[in-house]
Amino acid sequence: MHCFAYERRIRRHETDATQLLQSANYFRLMEECECAFLRSLDLTFFIPEDDLIFPRVNVSCNVLHPLRSGDLVTIELIIKRLGVSSMTFSYLFLNRQEVHVADGEISIVSCVHNSDTEQLKPVPLRREMKERLSHYSMKEDVKC
Repeated sequence: MHCFAYERRIRRHETDATQLLQSANYFRLMEECECAFLRSLDLTFFIPEDDLIFPRVNVSCNVLHPLRSGDLVTIELIIKRLGVSSMTFSYLFLNRQEVHVADGEISIVSCVHNSDTEQLKPVPLRREMKERLSHYSMKEDVKC
C-alpha cells in the first residue's frame, strides 16, 4: 500500500478576513490533491468518449486546527475503499510540524451517462484504472 502526498502553501485569496482557510477550500484542496494523484498515475476521471462520469456521492471534512494564509500543508491521499464501481478517497492534512490539522473523505462512483434520459447508471471501474488505483488502496482501516 502506498500513500500519495501533495504539498502546497495556503494562498491569501483562499482565506477569510481573519486569514483562516475558508471552509469550502478544504474540499478544493482535496480535489487538487486528487487531480495531482490521478495525473501521477496517468489517469483521469474525464472519459467523454465512453460517456463515463465520476460523480461525488459523499463528501466530508473535519477541521481540527485551522490553516492560515502562508501555511505549508501536506495532504496525504489513500484509497480507503476500492469497490466494483466506487471508491472512497481518504485525506489527511498535515501542517509543517506534521500535526494532523484536518481530514476528509470523498466517495466517487463510476457511472455511464445516458444523455437521452439524463440518467446515471453505476458501471464497474475499468480494469486498468482499478489496477493502477489498487496500489494506493488500504487493506485495513489505517492512516498513511
